[in-house]
Amino acid sequence: MTDDPLYAEDNAERLARLGPHASQFTDPEKARAAGRKSAQLRRQRQAQHEATTALEQQREEAVAAIVEQYADLDLAVMTAACLAKILESLLNDEVPIRNGAEAARLLEVLGNAWRLERSLPTHVTAHISGNVADLQARLRRRVDAEPDVIELPGPNGNGAS
Repeated sequence: MTDDPLYAEDNAERLARLGPHASQFTDPEKARAAGRKSAQLRRQRQAQHEATTALEQQREEAVAAIVEQYADLDLAVMTAACLAKILESLLNDEVPIRNGAEAARLLEVLGNAWRLERSLPTHVTAHISGNVADLQARLRRRVDAEPDVIELPGPNGNGAS
């Protein structure tokens, strides 16, 4: 630092403009220490990122090796085995599940994959068309054909007509 009063005024104005946290770096030694700490943290984060990336790559390679090893086998059997393993991991609290919806979605996806490999439907829907009068007429014909059946109410709430 210089003892020049002009520099001191400019520096004071600059610090006032920058706010209260800027004053901690006016001392050159504090600035160097902060720089060293920042560089150290940056290197630690970089090393952690590289380790995570390497671990992810190892996992991908392991999965690829497993898939290649069992490529000729029945995928439905493998899917069922994976489902069983994941269920086991869930029950042993080895896999963290944040909520029930997440667990349900996971099981749904695995179950659907298993069903698809078995050529089974993943969803079944039914569509029934018609109107109330047709339905009542059909039910009345059944009642007439089977007299021991309980009488159904008619459209006005009374017994069948």
